[in-house]
This record gives sequence, C-alpha cells and structure tokens, in this order.
Amino acid sequence: MASQVHIWYCSLCGEIIYSLSQPSRCPACGAHPYLLSVPLTEPHILGRGVEVSPALAAGGYQALVQETDTSELYSRIMVAARHPLLREAFRSLARIEGRHAALLAAAFKVKRPQPTLMPDLSTATHRQMLDMVRAREDDTIVLYQRLMDLGAGGEFSSIFQALIEIETDHNEFVTGLADIAGD
Repeated sequence: MASQVHIWYCSLCGEIIYSLSQPSRCPACGAHPYLLSVPLTEPHILGRGVEVSPALAAGGYQALVQETDTSELYSRIMVAARHPLLREAFRSLARIEGRHAALLAAAFKVKRPQPTLMPDLSTATHRQMLDMVRAREDDTIVLYQRLMDLGAGGEFSSIFQALIEIETDHNEFVTGLADIAGD
C-alpha cells in the first residue's frame, strides 16, 4: 500500500512542504509545527495584506535590517569557520535568517536592504564567533519582544512570537556548537 504525500504550508514564510507526515519544522524558516498546516484552500501567510501602524512599520523595518545583517554575519562566519560542521551549520543558519528577512520585507511591504554589518572575522576564534552569534540572537529576541510590547497584535504578534521561538532555538543550537569549536 502506497503512502500518501501531503502538502503542508508554513503560515510564517509561505514555504510549501511535501511530506508523508507533519514536518517537525519548516525547512525554510525554522517555524515550529503549529505554524504548519495542510492547505484546504488558498494558503494564508501571516502578515500579508494587514494594515501596519507607522510605529510598527518602523520597528518592522528595524527587524528587517537586523535579520539581513544577521544573515550576512552568518555567511561570513560560514566562510571564516575552520571546522566543516561549523561551516555547514552557519550555511543553514544564514539561509534561515535570510528567509526571515524576506518574510519581514513582504509583511511590511518594503524592499530588503543591503547588509550593513560586515565584520572582518579573519582573526576571530570559533568561540569569539559563537559569542557574537549568541549576542546577536539575544538582541534579535529583545527587538521582537519590544515589537510585541508595541501592541503589534493579531498576525504580527504571531509572527514575532514565532520568530522569538526560532531565534531562541538558534541560541540553544549555537550553544551546542561550542563543543565543536574547540578553541
């Protein structure tokens, strides 16, 4: 008897996922399973087509810059890391952070900016790089919490809460990479 493939979609980033069972995460943005569903009709992606207050738009743009810069940082760490597992981990993290930037650009209806954070990591140790990452993830979590405190409400509250969960997971993941770093 053949198994039936289901089509899932991520209501955070819009990724379409083909799977025999519910995925444990969105492979594109890292969203938790509660944001993945089997589409019965046209999928609705959070934040698309929702009115945005000026204060929320300004904060959303700040979050977009943060995610764009974080993606750039992780791309640079990927190149600078000497351990192949660290390079691969940061390749994945850079892609996910880039996806977060893309979803914020779409939700806030703005063009994605060029990165502004371009550190020279040529002399950084693995531990220094991981410390930078943890600090960056902490800053991002605080930013999303502040945006929720602005009274984002509704769909934007769901977006920010999901991103807080994902960034918290990244911090835990990076903490686990410290054993690989070895310096």
